[in-house]
Amino acid sequence: MQEFTIREFYAQIDRIIQEADEAIPSDSDPYGFHLSVRIVSKYDGSISDIFSPETVKQSVNKVIDEHNFGRFDLENPIKYTVNEEKKYLSVQVGLTPLNAADEEIAFQYKNFKVTQKLEGKTVTHTVNVVAHFIIEKPNDGEISGNVYYEGDKGQELLLDHPFWSSGNEKKIANQRYGPGNEDANSGKPDKLEWKPFEPHNQSGYNFGDLTPGHYFPHVKINGCIHHYDKPEKDNEDEIIVKTYGDLHWENDHSKDKVIRFDKVKAERKEKVEIHTTFSTRNTVEGFLIAPNEDPDKWNKWRDEPDEFIRKEDTKLQKTKIKVYIEPYLWTSTKKFPIETEAKDGYYQFKDLPSGVYWVYTENRKARGKIVEVCNCDKDGYEKRPNMIYQQNIDMDGYDIFLEYEYKNDGELFKLNALWENVTLPLV
Repeated sequence: MQEFTIREFYAQIDRIIQEADEAIPSDSDPYGFHLSVRIVSKYDGSISDIFSPETVKQSVNKVIDEHNFGRFDLENPIKYTVNEEKKYLSVQVGLTPLNAADEEIAFQYKNFKVTQKLEGKTVTHTVNVVAHFIIEKPNDGEISGNVYYEGDKGQELLLDHPFWSSGNEKKIANQRYGPGNEDANSGKPDKLEWKPFEPHNQSGYNFGDLTPGHYFPHVKINGCIHHYDKPEKDNEDEIIVKTYGDLHWENDHSKDKVIRFDKVKAERKEKVEIHTTFSTRNTVEGFLIAPNEDPDKWNKWRDEPDEFIRKEDTKLQKTKIKVYIEPYLWTSTKKFPIETEAKDGYYQFKDLPSGVYWVYTENRKARGKIVEVCNCDKDGYEKRPNMIYQQNIDMDGYDIFLEYEYKNDGELFKLNALWENVTLPLV
């Protein structure tokens, strides 16, 4: 058994913690930690005479900070226990107890001796140190519930009918955010695994086989995605999966033995409501912009009329032409395209459900524009239902109006003619 001085004592504990950290598989995500330091000694004084618990705490704080344990409200704060009678220190933190059933751990255990001058005598202590990271089990957690949208009477179940699409266009994902190494979490939003809503319940969802952690939902409908990915804020849609059962943290590991109780399992969160701002009373409107004007300069969504570009602020293609709108990369149960007529260079579609659309003018479908009617965070706006989206459309032709007057035998004749959206050849 190795023997160290008291000066080397703290470095040894820190090294054991780091070795436990290094034992974590690269694809695993730790969410619990436990450290036990036990002193076996003939010395009858206080444990604080032998070492400083505060110094050990610093080593623990450092490693759990590296794994983002402090970023989330664990509802289970770090616990430090100092037992003077048995001369051991216990430190634990996490969403699950050390003794969870069938847990998988990154484990480091060492015995060593420490010599120390106490009351004029050289005293030898035997030190037992155990460091655990809890990484993969229990993994029987479950989250289930329903998704809602902003209907005419407030939040209503997100069903197929009001969104003009079948169940295949509604999907949901759950992303785990810590605690633990975020590189090994569920991945970035663009790497999420989407699953359809429950077929027997058009607005229902279920996720199983979850380890304890903080989960944030992501909901997709008609091409629109609501991300709930701001864990630094208080997010009411955050779901915390912890454990329940018999919690036993007090094992001092003096005999290098881990006692596992079989009554601890991950939580099942039922009837969890996810609220979205998807809605069915959105408006898409805009102007037909004359050539040499920038149609994208003014494109924005708005809540108030004064945020909308006025037609006198730009040159318009004041032609009577048909404008169409249809789903973009999603399948609808409603007959499309929907048609309207631009009047005085202005068009409007009302009562559109959330979704990504393609809007274009007659005979110019390839020159259409994508309109994301998603009611989600964008351009400094928070998620809001039933918004007005402006999408101006650039026109590459001119309206040519001919007005001609002539007299014949003293009688005045007038000739008026209009050529709409004429493209002039380059000279």
